[in-house]
This record gives sequence, C-alpha cells and structure tokens, in this order.
Amino acid sequence: MLVQCVAHKRISMRKTMRTIKMGERCPSAASHWSSSIAEQLDQAFWRTWPQECCGVVGRRRDGRLVFESLSNEAAVKERAFEVSPADVLRLFREAEAREETPVAWIHSHPSGEGHCSQMDRDGFWVGEHWLWPGMEHGILWLDAENRLHLSVVGPQKRSNEPKVNYSGVLTPISV
Repeated sequence: MLVQCVAHKRISMRKTMRTIKMGERCPSAASHWSSSIAEQLDQAFWRTWPQECCGVVGRRRDGRLVFESLSNEAAVKERAFEVSPADVLRLFREAEAREETPVAWIHSHPSGEGHCSQMDRDGFWVGEHWLWPGMEHGILWLDAENRLHLSVVGPQKRSNEPKVNYSGVLTPISV
C-alpha cells in the first residue's frame, strides 16, 4: 500500500516544493507516509470511529515510520481530542529510549471535515509560535465516498487558514 495523491497540492520535500498532478504518485508521500504508516493510520481511524482518534507518528533510526495511538480523554470524543500530559511524557520518553524521533501529531475528524478546526488552530500555536517545532499535524478524514484522506499541516506562522503541506487519499495502489 502506498499513499496516492489525488489533487493538485503542494508537497513539502525537505525545503523544496513541487506541484503534483491528478493521479500522479507522490514521491514525498510514498516516503514520508509509507505503506506501513498508511495501514496503521487506517486501522486507528476505523478502530475509534465515530470518535476522534489521536496519536503520534515516530521515525525509527532505519527511517521507517510507526504510529502510536493515544487514548482520547475528551469529554465529547466525537468532536474533540485531548491527550493526558502523562501519556505524552511517557510516549516521548519511550521514543527517546528507542531512538525514535516524533515527527507528527495525528488526529481524526470523523465528521468528514478535512480543514483545520478552530480547536486545531488553537492547538498549533502558543501566541505566534508553532507549539511543536519539527513536528507536523495530520488530520484523517472521510470524503463523501468514505475514502480516508490525510491532510498534513507543518510548522508555519500563525494563520486563520493554515497552509496544508500535503493532502491525499490513503488507498492501496499497484506498484
């Protein structure tokens, strides 16, 4: 399984930008959000749906990505996610012990909205500063045909409309 890009989007590729065309395989997505992570994200989304899932993507020393789910502690799990500070601390300590680097926060919008909510925007920044330097924020969401999408927002200046660095459908494709 690879991530297939299905719309014109700008993709962040280590300080360079590239526009991809409809249906073109996206090299950055195939390497950054590899087949193993796509499957893990798909499983996490459907395991918690219709509630929001949340977790962290980590990069192992060998470059492989792994997703670790975290418990959603929000009072209304269908519309929000909250993670306990103790879980975040545990996850980061365990990642450090395994020599993994946390690279992205992931959560879902089970209602099918792929854009950043006001709660998302409030959580991306402290004042004008990106809260988690070096980490992206990914949003999993369903379209009208129940296809699972991933939209990724990376570190940037505070904005009412954060720029999406990547957005695509998580689907198996032939290699």
